[in-house]
Amino acid sequence: VATIWFYSIPMIIFFGGVIVWRERDTNSHQFYNTLPLPGWMSYLSKLFTLLGIIIFFLLMILLTGIFSQVVILGWTDIELSLYLKHLFGIEFLYHAMVAVLVLFLLNLTNNKYLGYFLCAAFFFADILVFRVYDWDFLLLHFGRVPGFVYSNMNGFGHFAPIIFWHSLYWLFAALILAILTSLIWRRGEETALKMRLHSAIQGITRLPKYALLTFSLLFMITGSFIIYNKYILNDYLSYDDYRKMRADYEKNYGKYRQVAQPTLQHVDLQVDLFPQKRDVLIKGYYTLKNKTVQPIDSIFVNLSKRRITHINQLEFNRTAELQYLGKEFGFRIYQLEKPLLPNEEIRLSFNLETRTE
Repeated sequence: VATIWFYSIPMIIFFGGVIVWRERDTNSHQFYNTLPLPGWMSYLSKLFTLLGIIIFFLLMILLTGIFSQVVILGWTDIELSLYLKHLFGIEFLYHAMVAVLVLFLLNLTNNKYLGYFLCAAFFFADILVFRVYDWDFLLLHFGRVPGFVYSNMNGFGHFAPIIFWHSLYWLFAALILAILTSLIWRRGEETALKMRLHSAIQGITRLPKYALLTFSLLFMITGSFIIYNKYILNDYLSYDDYRKMRADYEKNYGKYRQVAQPTLQHVDLQVDLFPQKRDVLIKGYYTLKNKTVQPIDSIFVNLSKRRITHINQLEFNRTAELQYLGKEFGFRIYQLEKPLLPNEEIRLSFNLETRTE
């Protein structure tokens, strides 16, 4: 599902152009323009046609997925509700927004193929900026929601409100584009954008004017809410920050790479998961064994504060002193009072918590 855009976006652009220019391609536009239909009705008829194509496309994906799951993989536990939520919830909403955007871009030009080029250029720039260069400011990534994980324990979990607010944000943007497209919809012999803009400004009525103001205000409020929660209220780590953090970690602690360390020999864990709260309680111990041929006088322990929020216990079964603590990465060096000789074992007991504030 993650790569269907590779097929669906060119499909939407192609059929969008066919639908928008159908009357002019068949030289029936003069007759069509004499019909007593407002511009918004003509626009909606073509938008709904394009949405119907998208629904058919997603339905084929659903049936193909079920066929592959049952016939090829032999897995008969079909979660139809999950297919529907993902394909006809998240994916349909995204593709519907893309359809609105494509009709808007196609309507900006007075040439069908120039409209195709404009759409292709927009989505090429989208791929270049957000996928090649990994820019992660999603409020400018049209129609997209942040990456999410579906779990059998708690479904979409905490990703559900994130998906909802980003979808709502882009829904308001799509409604704004839809109104603007209907106002400058191509009717009659005059196809120049400048003249259509002039006619739209002169002829706009109270309802679309208030609708534009309302949706624009809701668009800005929703975007501000997302920015406040993501970048101000919480500690956000961008792709660049993450790469820099990894580089700094390697630069600071790469010198310890060749230092002899004990090997994990045995694990005893008691893990309590709280999916709804996104909390984890971990108790247990590691048995470490010196499998090298030399004594080990220090042991490295790495517990990042971004993953472990509370450390109730972290101690060895022999005397060891915390010699170094890297607060930015949670890298710890414990100095053993008595070195760990070859084939000797040591136990590390711990009681850790990961809690979502």
